[in-house]
Amino acid sequence: MLHYEITPDLRVTRAVFTFANGAIQYDDLARVPQNPHLVHAPSSLIEGAWAWVRSDDDIECIECSSAEFSDIWTAALTSGRWVPFWGDRLSNRFAACAAEHRAALVTFVTAGDPDLETCARVMNSLVAGGADIIEIGMPFTDPMADGPAIQAGNIRSLGAGTTLRGVLAMVRAFRTRNADMPLVLMGYFNPILAYGPDAFARDAAAAGLDGCIVVDLPPEEDAELAPALRGHGLHLVRLATPTTDVRRLPAIVTGASGFVYYVAVAGITGANAATADDIGAAVARIKAATDMPVAVGFGIRTPEAAAAVARVADAVVVGSAIVELIGNAAVARANDLPEQVEAFVRDLSLAVRGARVQNAA
Repeated sequence: MLHYEITPDLRVTRAVFTFANGAIQYDDLARVPQNPHLVHAPSSLIEGAWAWVRSDDDIECIECSSAEFSDIWTAALTSGRWVPFWGDRLSNRFAACAAEHRAALVTFVTAGDPDLETCARVMNSLVAGGADIIEIGMPFTDPMADGPAIQAGNIRSLGAGTTLRGVLAMVRAFRTRNADMPLVLMGYFNPILAYGPDAFARDAAAAGLDGCIVVDLPPEEDAELAPALRGHGLHLVRLATPTTDVRRLPAIVTGASGFVYYVAVAGITGANAATADDIGAAVARIKAATDMPVAVGFGIRTPEAAAAVARVADAVVVGSAIVELIGNAAVARANDLPEQVEAFVRDLSLAVRGARVQNAA
């Protein structure tokens, strides 16, 4: 349970985390961990308790289930009397989207594609276009889960000299412009292993990342990385696939956080999309095993496809289509590459935001 102490003018002065067996107080708010539920022994936290700061100097905690949280959040925002506080950008964004009764739009770009300077401008374009969450791909020489478009993006990035340290520096610079956008690093374990898992987790958190998706690191093999990520308040997002059955799901969701990434096709990125009915059934199966949001990716290339997935999932991930657009613009030496990305993402965002409205009608 998280309490914030505030002054009558709504200035937060102190944060206190209450546990089943005690409490930890932060008088310096800059030291409050980004994801306190990961840093402070999750098993000892009082589950289902959320703290709210009222418009005077009172603090009241409301206990609720995950299913009730969206309604409470909506009532809090619309009443004008309550303000929720916690430090987790990713959970905050999913809750805000749920309060608007819509899915989140997750956009993917390969870091350093076609170079770090241009990529930084593209990330600004993703924000301007309406992305809710940004996934950043770590360039790697052997991206085995990725199709031709993202493979080409990796080649362009590596050819421009991008390194993992350079990616983290780009993230750090982005954070000076945007403090609220959730950023998730997606890629393969080799670059992290070469960097050193503990050092990587430390530097990733310091740069301003919110979590990681490591495609080739199953739960049984993540002992080197998972504790380091949790120790620095970073989410570890795991993947589920069409072949993940109910016996396998508990292993996937145990120890994961942030959201579950459902790979909608049994193949590489950019492959043909699954049907909405198949995706809906898979999302329901995953939600029966966890309260985490479910994001769906792979094979979603158009606003229409994004809208169809947005009706049944908590988030829609679009990657290959954006990376392909970047590649085509880079080949053409287009001066308006960021503007092209922004326009495409805006179309995706409008489709995702309107999907459930259309469905209700």
